[in-house]
Amino acid sequence: MTDIEFITLLERITARTASRQDIAEYNTFCDQFRYEKMDLPDMVHIKGVMSRHINQQIDSKPVVRRFQPFRIAAAASVLLVLGASLSYYLYTRQHADKAPVQMSKIEQIRPGRNSATLTLANGKVIQLNEAKTGVIISDSKLTYNDQSDVGSSRVADPLLLSAGPQRIATPRGGTYQITLADGTKVWLNAASSLTYSNGLDRDKERHVRLEGEAYFEVAKDKKRPFIVSTNTHEVQVLGTHFNVNSYPDEPLQKTTLLEGSVKIVTKYQSNILQPGSQAAVNAELISVSKVNTELAIAWKNKQFLFERENIRAIMRMISRWYDVEVVFQGPVTTDTFSGGISRFNDLTKVLKSLESAEGVHFRIKNRKIYVTK
Repeated sequence: MTDIEFITLLERITARTASRQDIAEYNTFCDQFRYEKMDLPDMVHIKGVMSRHINQQIDSKPVVRRFQPFRIAAAASVLLVLGASLSYYLYTRQHADKAPVQMSKIEQIRPGRNSATLTLANGKVIQLNEAKTGVIISDSKLTYNDQSDVGSSRVADPLLLSAGPQRIATPRGGTYQITLADGTKVWLNAASSLTYSNGLDRDKERHVRLEGEAYFEVAKDKKRPFIVSTNTHEVQVLGTHFNVNSYPDEPLQKTTLLEGSVKIVTKYQSNILQPGSQAAVNAELISVSKVNTELAIAWKNKQFLFERENIRAIMRMISRWYDVEVVFQGPVTTDTFSGGISRFNDLTKVLKSLESAEGVHFRIKNRKIYVTK
């Protein structure tokens, strides 16, 4: 069966027009490559076979390891763009014959959670409620997204009215959503911080500083630009949606634009991004490319989502979210991995899914993940 024939077969299956003979041909094809069988009721759960992505991928033949959600794509040598429901569904169909991740019987490592601290201008630190989904910050009052007060946060509180920068920070294994005084919404990823003025709604320029990773939905204000500063560059906007990844342990700091327009500025260069583009900054030099924006904001959507990603990059994400140390032992695989799974699974389930690609193995001990080829 050719790639085109296999794609056509998948389209019939996902459209619920496949015959029993089509299903039999699919299972025969999968048997030849040791892929998992699915009967007709299972197959109708498959979603998101997008022809434009298939056409882009069909001529290239990279060395890519597909873990569970992308097994069908591996058989056809094309990339299937899958929805979050498919990622969850297929991850529940783990193979019993796979070698399990080695770990202590008592060592269950849970995923990250809502967790953040707010440092006020006078130095007072407030531990934000982990049971809340986010915090709304103004120069006169602090409330959670459900309108309940954050501690003693009344208008007359001098701690809130004092001039100076405020800082909200998430630990490793933490995330939090913030609404700033101007109405801008920010989602902080793990091990990240955002520093801002408590007069952001009045400042001539809305200036914030980011360490780590955050997704921004900037409130529109044509007269007052919104500027995000990182260690390597600035992102200048009027009102738009974008993601900034500025972790210091990443080889490139990346800004991905989903909506609107932003200007990326370094000491030596500047560049204007269009929706669907990503700017990668290295040594203050800017490189712009078209990308799948869903990859950049997967963390905000509570997913791990990889497309031809190397194992070191994947393990950096896992390390930050599960607050674990990663140790590579021996040669590191040069294969890349594609697939997706919920970030709210236990660590063991995530690692088992990666192992299903048969290119890497894991052992967990004392909150350390040992990675072997």
